[in-house]
Amino acid sequence: MNLQDKVKQFVENVVYFLLLFVYYPLYFFMSLMLQKEIFTFRLKRLLNIRLKSNIGHFGFTDKFLDVTAVSTEHEIDFLRHRGPGYIERVTLWTARELAKLFVGNQKVSLISDGQLKYVLLSTMFAHALTWDAKRKMFAMSFRELNQLNFFPGFNFSARHVWFNNDLICIEMDNGVEYYSRGSYREDYELAKLHLQICLTFHAPGLAHNYVHFGIPGTMSVLSEELLSRNSVLYNLITPHLRFTERINFQALHVGKATGNKQNKFQRFFFPRQWFPITSRQFVSGLARKCSETHISRFKTHLASPASKNDDGLNGSMKVKEAEVPNKNTSYEPPYLKSPYLRKIPYLNFLAAYYTVIRKFVTSLEPHIDKDEWKLLAEHMSRYIPDYDKLNLIDALTSLIHQTAVVHFCDHQSFMNYFAQDYGCMTMRYLFIPFTKNPQLWEKILKKTKLRIEDVRKNPACLLNGSDVMKLRCFQNIFVDYIPTTSTKMPLVDIEYNFRKHPFLDHLTIKFFTDLHALDSQLKRKTPIIKIEKSDPKDIRAEGLQILPLKEIIGTICF
Repeated sequence: MNLQDKVKQFVENVVYFLLLFVYYPLYFFMSLMLQKEIFTFRLKRLLNIRLKSNIGHFGFTDKFLDVTAVSTEHEIDFLRHRGPGYIERVTLWTARELAKLFVGNQKVSLISDGQLKYVLLSTMFAHALTWDAKRKMFAMSFRELNQLNFFPGFNFSARHVWFNNDLICIEMDNGVEYYSRGSYREDYELAKLHLQICLTFHAPGLAHNYVHFGIPGTMSVLSEELLSRNSVLYNLITPHLRFTERINFQALHVGKATGNKQNKFQRFFFPRQWFPITSRQFVSGLARKCSETHISRFKTHLASPASKNDDGLNGSMKVKEAEVPNKNTSYEPPYLKSPYLRKIPYLNFLAAYYTVIRKFVTSLEPHIDKDEWKLLAEHMSRYIPDYDKLNLIDALTSLIHQTAVVHFCDHQSFMNYFAQDYGCMTMRYLFIPFTKNPQLWEKILKKTKLRIEDVRKNPACLLNGSDVMKLRCFQNIFVDYIPTTSTKMPLVDIEYNFRKHPFLDHLTIKFFTDLHALDSQLKRKTPIIKIEKSDPKDIRAEGLQILPLKEIIGTICF
């Protein structure tokens, strides 16, 4: 760290200390209000005034079913074990982000080509990848952005990205494609910055909702309502549904993350509320997407039939005709049986965990009361059509995999490999190619401190520090996992409490042993598609271990 950086760090710490005179009282006040709320719910429970969980419709044009009321027990559990962490992030962490903004440390780098390809293949974005046989490239579409009405000042201009080992192609909303190799590199770099903006919104705004809503929320309510507390089925699934009911209710009916009213009071005191659409649009989008995939718990992967003469991509990205799947209608993840999808590192990583979880569920299947499962499945089918037709092992494996692995890994792969260093949800400038409109750029930048030469060299300087800060406040609270010390959360610390069935303990021990063995294997395994670093700052996992087992949280709790 050079002298200038040390001075900035010192000033940042001083500003942070001064801000604590505002945020510490707020922290203690919110903590006091939290304890008051817990006391109120406990008093109501003592007086037998209990709230009951409920399932109902959400959405406006499209309707879908999920949690519409939270039980007293679940409310107390969430407030006790998850509430304090959120208060710390809302107050003390926000103070730190403001201090960073004051000294000019809220900046985002332009992502390198190598890191961009790695992020698309090795994080939650992999769910949205398809194979374009004509181009012989992986593809990701952002056409869904056309259905949204963004607030003024938010520009989401990328509409498609294709890539292979040698090339990246980005299509903008003007219909023009920009290539990583060619004579218009400056225009491509600007397009890539706009792509970063679209990716930052796509993850929380469009891609992740199927993991939370529908089956997990409905199962959380019905399992408490219908199952015996001593049954194997109850004690297998409920540890993975803890906090799910409350977190889904928060997202759908409270909307602290998406309640952007665009007023000055909110902008100053609640910088975390920086979603570029209204809560109504957000909930409507959730309902629409969940309705489209009500039984396929993973996003359907569609691909055009490959040509018989298709030689695929160079090197390890090669995809053959037989590997391209048809539309998936199974409850299983589509990447389990598709060699095409198993080439994608993130999906390969998730598939490996699915196999271990399925082995565990299969070992428990003889001990699960089939009448109890039938009762639960029949009630589920009232909300999720045809759920009662699903195979018990497939349904339970997919539920546990979704809540215990996919949810956390989607969040943290996005944060670790992309959002922390490259995430920004706000672009104040329309996409205007440098090469065709240099005079227009000169006119646009005339009112700013930016020079056209600097922007052409590094378009990331177009991003506003306050916008970056607001996104990071949002991510600190709603995207990043907030640890807790008051209860055990990691997957490998899950307690199944088979107290009435102690003979099953050895199966649980075997499950955890298999998980640890898999974690070690993934660390040593080389991805089929390996993306080399194109910049020293690029981040890579160790082998195929996208995230270490010890970090994976076993429930949808954020």
